[in-house]
Amino acid sequence: ASRTTILADWFGVSGHGLSPNPFLKLAAFTLLPKTQSIARRVRTSLVGHKVLEQTAGSPDVELLLRAWYLARCSRASAPGQDLAYYALTYKHVHFRGERPWYLRWDAIRRKVPLEGKHVVDLGTNMGLLPAFALLHGARKATGIDADPQILVAARLVARAFGVTPEFVGADLIEGPDWESTAATADIAFAMSLLRWLPENRRVLEFLRTQRELVYEGHDPLPLEIERLRRWG
Repeated sequence: ASRTTILADWFGVSGHGLSPNPFLKLAAFTLLPKTQSIARRVRTSLVGHKVLEQTAGSPDVELLLRAWYLARCSRASAPGQDLAYYALTYKHVHFRGERPWYLRWDAIRRKVPLEGKHVVDLGTNMGLLPAFALLHGARKATGIDADPQILVAARLVARAFGVTPEFVGADLIEGPDWESTAATADIAFAMSLLRWLPENRRVLEFLRTQRELVYEGHDPLPLEIERLRRWG
């Protein structure tokens, strides 16, 4: 099941074949097995002396280096891949990951009004969405994730960008009440989330109460539409 989930997240694979999403295919292409030895060398270079020398006196970059190290060692991304979920280029330093953050963020920023709103991100991972939402005018941003190590990375990301999102450690399936923390959201984000959950009823019950929802799934579009309509 975890292998199927990883393929779905990288390639858009489902029981009905490949997703038509070319961005997911592109992100996946960069992670083909033949490139892994190259990727390891790039990663070694990233955290080597040259980068640290270039970033000396740049606390924000050093915070991001720490965050990406924690993220790639955490259980919040592809199991056994030693790779962070998001890739980011900042101040001429490239932080490697499964998918480019700026492509995703640009699509959100152009279509989702965030000014003055409370944003809640379920399965926030590295916390980039709450951080960038605050940088672009959100009144408040809350990120919820079950993995304690990835939340440490998310807090380092927030410090690097000089913002203060609220991060909540909670199991979305069996954890104590996280819904009340997120109940005041103006916009809820559930991006690439349901497929990673063995049971999604609780999350869907929460999502149906939200005034605005940004949702990303991996099943064919008719199935996703039917699922969302079924849950109201």
